Formats: sequence, structure tokens, C-alpha cells
Amino acid sequence: MKKHLNGQAAILIVFVIGMVGLLIGMSLSKTGFAESIMGRGIAGSTYAFYVANSGIEDAFYKIQKYEDSDEEGIGFGYPTPVSYSLSVGEGTSKITISGERGEREITSVGTYRNYVRKIHVTAYNTTIRPEFTRIIQAGRGGIEMENNIRIVGRDKVTGIEFPVDIHSNSYILGRNNGTDGRSDCDSPTATTQIDGNAYAVTYIGALGNGSGPCIDGNAFAESINECRIYGSFYSSNEDVSQAECPHDPENWCNPEDDPDLCKAPQEIPLPDIEVEKIHQYLEDQNTLHEGDCTIGETINCYSLSDDGTPTIGDIIITGNLNTGSNSTIYISGPVWVQGNVNLRSNQTISLDPDVVDVTSLIILASGKITSNSNITFTSVDSSFLLLASEYEDYMDDDTSMCDESDGNAITIDANVQGILFYAINGCALVNPVAGKEYFGAIIAQAVKLENNVQMAYDPALEDAEFILGRDGRWQISSFTEL
Repeated sequence: MKKHLNGQAAILIVFVIGMVGLLIGMSLSKTGFAESIMGRGIAGSTYAFYVANSGIEDAFYKIQKYEDSDEEGIGFGYPTPVSYSLSVGEGTSKITISGERGEREITSVGTYRNYVRKIHVTAYNTTIRPEFTRIIQAGRGGIEMENNIRIVGRDKVTGIEFPVDIHSNSYILGRNNGTDGRSDCDSPTATTQIDGNAYAVTYIGALGNGSGPCIDGNAFAESINECRIYGSFYSSNEDVSQAECPHDPENWCNPEDDPDLCKAPQEIPLPDIEVEKIHQYLEDQNTLHEGDCTIGETINCYSLSDDGTPTIGDIIITGNLNTGSNSTIYISGPVWVQGNVNLRSNQTISLDPDVVDVTSLIILASGKITSNSNITFTSVDSSFLLLASEYEDYMDDDTSMCDESDGNAITIDANVQGILFYAINGCALVNPVAGKEYFGAIIAQAVKLENNVQMAYDPALEDAEFILGRDGRWQISSFTEL
């Protein structure tokens, strides 16, 4: 009897083991099939993603290629949205480009068999073209020039001088110890000499006691008094003699002869350096230095070039930027200093030789900029350095925006070579340095030139381009899969 039962038990065990094996086999077969289907799905979905990404790259290429498709600079997708298809291997990408002049929205839908992936990108142009067409341009605070001032244009290569323009959205004031009967502004030396044209929305007159500036070219303002003018002039005074300037009355620009020309100048906006674009670009770089950066002392806020020169660029500094005396510094990319910029004496600040042929560069300060004596700013060909301050000076209705203390947005000593200073919301005060000439341009809400400042304008500034990204004019600010 026991043997019979043992045989039944053995059959039962074999049956159970067989069933378990069958179930395991069926499970593995089902899992393998699912994994196979999933693998094929992942591969197909990945293929569709790369098709969509290829569409983004093609759109990015077209935006840059057609950026200057005509004299207006209208690029691909602006002002009219553009849609097109692109074959990528066995897949197809449907692309749509729209947006503003300096920013584009790109959507690419990649399709491969039954798989679809969708990508959306925002791209922006990092090129800034401020068009610095005047040696001095002022906003609401006006232009003030003291004794022995000379303003002229000069070609850096040939040395040939040429007339330049200054423009103020309010007034232009100067000093002139000369008398009538001279043929130009070359003497006496105490004269505020403008070798070119002066345009003021309100008036051109004298700074303090004495007579106003001497203007070798044309002068246009609502009111003109106390000056010398050797070209044409316009003043709204009904009696031309009320202008009180030694001039030839026959040179008065009569509105009856040319009403479009013979009138007081209109306000001109100061050049737009697109501050928010600078902020955005540097925030995208994600390179932040907390606190002050002192070149030569603070670590991690600058690097050393191959020749050992401190180099700084593509960085946000939350504190002040301080440079040491008797040194050389390379600027390799845009810098946003959220505090003040303090440039010490006896140093050279240059564009990094590795990028100097690529772009002009910007140092932007949220606070003040102070440039001490004997600092040399160097530029090469058409590449320049722009130092801009967002600091807003206090100005009431009764006083000048500029003062001789440290309250100005920008305070500089005359420097050599191509350099731009721009006080976006405040005053730029220029102090003289014996034997040195300021070679560049100054833009500010208010500009004040102290005694003995000599300025020359570099004509290459007119076409200066500041390209924030060295990898290309256009940069991607967001990349999202939808």
C-alpha cells in the first residue's frame, strides 16, 4: 500500500514541477515579447526625437543665415512666421519659426513611423549694435565744457582729422575767451573748441561768466547766445542779432527757405545697448562670483592667460570689481558687476588677444565706474571696450547733474586709444591728464569736461558690434520638449 501511495506522490510532484516550469516559460516569453516591443518603441521614439532636434538645428542655421537678408535686417521668421518641412533620414520634421527681431520661437515636430516627438526652443540674438555716431551725446542733463577743450575726429590709421557732431537733448555750454574777427576756433587756447557741429534741443550758451563755445561747423538750437559760429546756425529768435554770437547773419538758416532743416533739433534717444539682453546672456552662462572681485587678490573670479595675464569675462560679480595698480588685465567676455567698478592707476586694460578679432566687449556696472589716472585702454582695428553704468545720479531742476565729488555714475581721467564710456542714467565727468587725449566717445544723460580735456573720435566706433556669445551671434535661452 505504501509503495502505491509513493508512486502517486511522485507523479504529483512531477506534474507540479512541470506546471511551474510551463508558467515560468510562458512568463519569460511574455516578458521578452513586451521588452522587445518596448525596445523597438524606445528606438522609434528616440529616432523621432533626433528628427525633431535636426529641425531645430536647421531652423537655427536659417535664422543666422537670413539675419541680414535685406537692409532692414529682417531674418527668417520675422516679421512673418515661417513654416516648412524637412526630411531627416526616414523621418520628417515640421518646423515653425516666429517671434521678434532679436528673438525667435522655434517649434519642431519630429515624426518617424508612428512615433512623434515635439521640441520648442527660444533663441535670441546676442549682437548689440548701439551705433555710436557722435563723439558726445547727452540726454536730459546737457553738455558742459570748460576752458581749453578741443573736440575733433581723427582717423586712427592716417591721423587725418575731420569734423564731428555733438548732440544734447537739453543744452550745450562752453567757454570762449576769444573775440570776433577770427577765422576759426584755433585760438586762443582757453577756448572751448568744437571742430564740427553742435546740436542742442534747448540752447547753446556760456558756462558761467564770459562767452560760450566756439563752433567751427554748424550750430542749431532753440536759442543761441554767447558763442562763435563759423558755419550755418539756427535760433528761433525773431531778431537774429539777439543770438548775441559773433557770426555772419547771412549764415542764419531761414525756415522759410528750408523748414525741414531750419528748426531746433529734436530729442534723440541715447543708444540702446540692450541691458536686459546682457543680463540674460550672463545669467544663462551660470558663472557667478559672490562678493567683491579684486584682480590679483580674489581667487575664482578671474583666470590667467597663457602669458600669465589676469583675464576676466563671461561672469556676474555680485559685489565690486577692483583692479590693482601697475598691471595689465585682459577682458575675454562680457562682465556684469552688480556693484561698482574701480579701475586703479597706471595699468593697461585690453581685449583678450584670443577674442580681439571677434568682437567688441562690454563691462556693465549696476553701480558707479571710476577710472583713475594713467590707465591705458587698448583696442585693435574695429574691436572696442565699452564701460557702461546703470547708476542713476540725483538731479533736481536747479542744479547740474554732474558734480566734482564721487556722486557721478562715471568719473574718468582722459585715456588713450579706443574706449567708450556710457552713463545710461547719470553723468560722465571727464578729468584731464596732461599730455593725454581721450580717443573714443562719451554717451551719458549728462557730460562734463573739465579744463584741458582733449577728445578725438574714432570713426570705426560708428559700426562697432558687441557680440555677447563667442560661439555665434544667436544663442538658445530655453530648450523644452512638449
